[in-house]
Parts: sequence; C-alpha cells; structure tokens
Amino acid sequence: MPQLSLYVDKKMMKQLETGASAANLSISKYVSTTLKEHFNSDWPIGYFETFRNGGDETWIVPEELNFADDATREEFI
Repeated sequence: MPQLSLYVDKKMMKQLETGASAANLSISKYVSTTLKEHFNSDWPIGYFETFRNGGDETWIVPEELNFADDATREEFI
C-alpha cells in the first residue's frame, strides 16, 4: 500500500489527534478514513457548504413549530 508524508500545522495536528482519539483510531487510519469518506461521496465536493445556506451569512434556521398550535382538522370517516 502506498504511503504519504503530510505536513500540517500545530492546530491541524491537534484537530487530527482529537478526531482520531474520539473515533478510537490511529491518526493514520483516521486520516485515511476521512479522505475515503470525502472522495467517495455521491455529492460534489463543496456541495453542502454551498447549498446549506446559499452562502448567505444572514440565513438562520427557523424555530421549530409546535404542532399543538396547528389548526384543528376535520376527521375523515
């Protein structure tokens, strides 16, 4: 299996260590798994970042509606 040397800054290394620890994986396995998930996605790279909020910083998730406040509906018999 091919090997890859990768240079990252201290902040990225800390994130990799934290992610690998949370996933109970070695850093190498964690990076490999993360890359596989990224490249094997059915969605184009950046799809969710682009369409999640339309790129508009002012977009917010609306409050969840309470169904108890919904209008009464007649029953069908």
